[in-house]
Amino acid sequence: MAGLVHPESIELWRDWARSRGGLPRRRGSVADAVRTLRGTRGRDDHWEEPRWVLHSREGETSARVVIGLEDASPRSRAALLAFLPYLRVGVDVIAPRGLIAPELGGHDWRRRAFESARDAVPSDAAAVVTAGQGGPTGAALHSVAERRGLQSFVVQTDVLTPYAAPLPAEATVLSWSADDADFWRSGREDLTLLAVGSQRLWQLGHHSGEDDPAVEGTGKGRGGGGRGGEEVAETRSDDGAGTRADAGADASDEGVDDHVDPTSVPSPVVLGQLSRIELPSRLAAGAASSFCRDGVARYLPEAGETGRLARTQHRLWERRGIEVLPAGTDPLTLRAPVVSILAAEVLEVAARGGEAWVHAPGAPGWVHEFWHRYGMRRHGTPTPAPAMPEEEPAARIAREVENRVEGGA
Repeated sequence: MAGLVHPESIELWRDWARSRGGLPRRRGSVADAVRTLRGTRGRDDHWEEPRWVLHSREGETSARVVIGLEDASPRSRAALLAFLPYLRVGVDVIAPRGLIAPELGGHDWRRRAFESARDAVPSDAAAVVTAGQGGPTGAALHSVAERRGLQSFVVQTDVLTPYAAPLPAEATVLSWSADDADFWRSGREDLTLLAVGSQRLWQLGHHSGEDDPAVEGTGKGRGGGGRGGEEVAETRSDDGAGTRADAGADASDEGVDDHVDPTSVPSPVVLGQLSRIELPSRLAAGAASSFCRDGVARYLPEAGETGRLARTQHRLWERRGIEVLPAGTDPLTLRAPVVSILAAEVLEVAARGGEAWVHAPGAPGWVHEFWHRYGMRRHGTPTPAPAMPEEEPAARIAREVENRVEGGA
């Protein structure tokens, strides 16, 4: 089975992500970090409010675990907060300032603000639990864990492509499936792999036909990708090289498996992928164009499709008669069939019993491997609902973390 392009070096992965516009440029971000750690902001630097909040709750035992949140998306909350009711140990949750998660409300929680996520990690922490080290919260927590010798847990929150960030050293990985665990490990021998299932898919599968239990109260729709989608005038190769290209991407229109029935109600929704840093922009635009042509499907931009070129592409589609829905709309609320290239919503819609497909004429081989690993189907045969574990993933995650933190494993 194929694996990650950068299976071990987080530095190489960050360099790649920056080259694709997925991370801030090194110079400014490093300078800001140095000033923060040293406490030597210049006199002309304006004071900023603390960037992180530590949410703390006491437990039934003296052991404590630290959970790192990057955002309050339904997937993140399902993976990293849904197991809180099952935990008996003390819990500390580090999240960006302004993040709102209903799970962290109530009188059981006390809060403190910090300017550095590293400084927010309590001295009595025994382990850190994150979605990985690709984001700032996870990077900070796993850096602290390595320095202090704490246990590291990584819970899978999303589908995995070859361009996912590498796992932290010596981590225990709580994945959706054994195939995902092997893929993420990419031949490494320092990791502990546990296939526990996806809490998000478990929730949707057990609330089929009901309102999404994770979205209520968050105001969150589709999450953005790694960059503002600038597709119209730029084409990327798979290795990140950029060349200029025509906005229409009409050359990629061939290869639709079947025409969508224009009389179907509601019409299918193509989930935007222009801001996915793993995909060449021409491929993402061509796939959407070929499926949406003739007005038989609507287009739903990712939240990250806010760049000038992405907006131009949206206007071009609208002139061709394609309906472009408001960015950030949760596709689960549309109650419509969905089609995409890499979006996890394909599995989420299938888990609720809806119709979902993948579509990308001319996609590279790794995309086809991705579809196979997740059981995603091309248009014509709906993607089947993902298999569900017998035990709720949140309960399993809590038990595995507690056993290892308290020495029971």
